[in-house]
Amino acid sequence: MLSLVLWTICLYGIILLGFKLFYSYFCMKLAKKTGSNNSHYLILAKDNQSIIEWVIRSLWFWQCIDGKPIKMTIIDFGSSDDTFAIIQRLHHQSFQVKLILEQEMAEKEEIIGRKIEEICRNGEQVEIIDLMDYDKRNKHGANSAIRVS
Repeated sequence: MLSLVLWTICLYGIILLGFKLFYSYFCMKLAKKTGSNNSHYLILAKDNQSIIEWVIRSLWFWQCIDGKPIKMTIIDFGSSDDTFAIIQRLHHQSFQVKLILEQEMAEKEEIIGRKIEEICRNGEQVEIIDLMDYDKRNKHGANSAIRVS
């Protein structure tokens, strides 16, 4: 009796997952054809090798689940760790990631402003994920380690 209930729950879950993937696939196709308002994530990074891959893979995963295509642009402000190499590897693995390498921290606001204007001109919704001081905030016990605006 218990095995019948477990099989029923498993079958229900598989059918639900199948419908969700089917729905997501066709929503993504429709959104590409109609050119609907896509989300564009602007990720600000510097020395974030411990979290950058997780952030990119998470956004990509939720894109697949939600069925809405997204774009990601990462602005690296002169990382001295493996952040740049991780982003390049993910770019070559077919993740839709655009990388901008900036060495000048003094012009940070100007660089971000220009990129936001460019994204808005394309009719996309901008979401900013600031990872710049993630490791410092995380070491000091801050509750909101990742800021999305």
